[in-house]
Amino acid sequence: IYYTDVSSLSVPDGMAIDWIGKHIFYTDTGLDRIGMVSMTGNGHFIVIYSNLDQPRGIALDLERGTMYWTDWGTLPKIETAWMDGSNRKTIVSGNLAWPNGIALDTKNQIIYWVDAKLDRIEKCNFDGSGRRLLSSPTDPIHPYSLAIDDSNLYWTDWTARSVVRMPISGGNHSVYATPFPRLRQPNGLVLHDSKRDRKSG
Repeated sequence: IYYTDVSSLSVPDGMAIDWIGKHIFYTDTGLDRIGMVSMTGNGHFIVIYSNLDQPRGIALDLERGTMYWTDWGTLPKIETAWMDGSNRKTIVSGNLAWPNGIALDTKNQIIYWVDAKLDRIEKCNFDGSGRRLLSSPTDPIHPYSLAIDDSNLYWTDWTARSVVRMPISGGNHSVYATPFPRLRQPNGLVLHDSKRDRKSG
């Protein structure tokens, strides 16, 4: 089990697992940094520490050795870099407010993200092209975290106070799971990948 904890200064928020290299990557909105911790506890490195405002969600493309993250600070944006912090680029910088959860379709090289102020779900290609709105502007959603499988997007929703599901192509969404008792503000979401377990087991 891996978890984040909040202190008076540090606010670790997003977390992603490098199960190949045995590292945990995290965003810290308090200290404005992206860090990496060894799963064995033998190392802690600050990967990116400059020009971050409110880094939130983070996702890894282990095949290409890259990471993607959202930043909902004064100049909201979605960025990418190699997992050592080099080759940093901005992917999306316009028409954003509070980009939070982020998920990757590494096979088709697509980024999905949610915006918790504009209350919408979008996608684009890894290079920032092909940006598309997936949710309807009239949808009564308030998404926070995001996960993906081969067919669907899943997100925690503060309006539905549940986990909500929608096809990756967009369209109608539905409540996938309502915890009992119903949560007030469901935040983090992780999708267990049994296919990966079968490959690595």
